[in-house]
This record gives sequence, C-alpha cells and structure tokens, in this order.
Amino acid sequence: MAVRHAFQRGDVVIVQFPFSSGLGIKARPAVVLSTMDYHDQWDELLVVGVTSRQPKSLRLTDCALQNWQQAGLKQPSWARCHLATVHYVRIRQHLGQLTVNDLAALEKCLRIALGL
Repeated sequence: MAVRHAFQRGDVVIVQFPFSSGLGIKARPAVVLSTMDYHDQWDELLVVGVTSRQPKSLRLTDCALQNWQQAGLKQPSWARCHLATVHYVRIRQHLGQLTVNDLAALEKCLRIALGL
C-alpha cells in the first residue's frame, strides 16, 4: 500500500534526478502533475522539469512561468513537458505552488505534447 503524502498538483518541488548515465544525481526543480487520487495509489509523483535556461527556440510544449517568484523559484523559468515519475523520497524541498494561470498554461502545453 502506498504512503500518502501532502504533495498536490501544481506544487513546485526540488527533486533529486539521476543523470541519464545512471551515475550521480542532481537536484532540480519540477512541477507535480499527479493528483491526490494518484498519490493514494502509488509511491511516486508524475512531474515535469523546470529550467531557468531560456529555450533557444520556444516550442509549443515549453511553458514560460509568468509568476515564477510566487512558485518559489529564484529566476525566470520554463516548465518543459518532459514527463518523469519520481519516488516521493526523492523530493528534497517544497518551493511553492504554481498560480492558477501558470498551471492552466502548463496544462495547455501538456495537452499539445500528449495529443489530448
């Protein structure tokens, strides 16, 4: 049975992501996409990564976070629609919450990325 935790859809968190080589980890910001119903069933979260590096060419699936300060981020940032699952023990810190408008914009980018 899964362990219930307090993460909510739209939370901005610091996640320990493994490097693609499998050697080492790096703490990176991410947005929680999964819901409490999902969290009640699984010991993991569905997330998308956040970067402060402005994309060279903005894609339809890149979401500029307009209210990045409110989300607890230190500088202008973009959510990238690269889905990942992370075990909740990899969450190191809760930074903040996306505003309603930023979450809606991210959901629009996700619908494009996933064909929904």
